[in-house]
Amino acid sequence: LTYLGKDVERGIWYEIIYEPTDDSYEYEVNSSGYVVPSVKVKYSVKSLSGTTYIEDTTGTTYELGGSNANANVINQTWLNSFFPYSVAYNGKTYYFKGLTEKGLKTGSKIKVVTPSVWAFDTQTVGKIPANEPLVYEFEVLDIK
Repeated sequence: LTYLGKDVERGIWYEIIYEPTDDSYEYEVNSSGYVVPSVKVKYSVKSLSGTTYIEDTTGTTYELGGSNANANVINQTWLNSFFPYSVAYNGKTYYFKGLTEKGLKTGSKIKVVTPSVWAFDTQTVGKIPANEPLVYEFEVLDIK
């Protein structure tokens, strides 16, 4: 996959397509030690050969984490993509080991190629077969 320029230890490759247009959002850890932003995002999920499994071209709002997260949509690839590498809170540094230093923000667009273990692993979800490496594209419309 020579068109992707970055990789990290987890076997995930990514390419920043657009830098954020609004860098004002700051990821924060809540009192329970979680980061739970609400994001409005356009996204697609494809096979390595280009078959489209999921495509949201208008944008939907999702809670990233917590009990409101939709397990048939949100997976570790979402969290690795959106969350920053680390967040300082109350004198402590929390390492989320996200793909980017500051995490995705409004206007960010990223392409991510991930092994199945970071997506749906051995589960079939909708049209996505079990054990399928996937190509995600996320475009962040808003984040709170």
